[in-house]
Amino acid sequence: MEKVSSSYEKDSDPKQNAIVIKVEIEEDLKNLQPLLESATDAIKSINKNDINELKSFAHPPENVNLTMKCVCIVFGVKPKKTAVI
Repeated sequence: MEKVSSSYEKDSDPKQNAIVIKVEIEEDLKNLQPLLESATDAIKSINKNDINELKSFAHPPENVNLTMKCVCIVFGVKPKKTAVI
């Protein structure tokens, strides 16, 4: 994970530091907004046939498991572990 860097300076005015940090965060959010919208659109495009196809995998690839866990988190659904057949 990347370490967060900022123009924050220990010895300067706390108000000024807060403004600098706020501007940096707003810039980061502005850059990430298109990614969030793209991911949201991709999740919304999942249909029942896609889910049924995933359920048919006896041993889905790890990336599929990770993706489905993320989808569950986004939709606020607790992932269920099922027995391997």
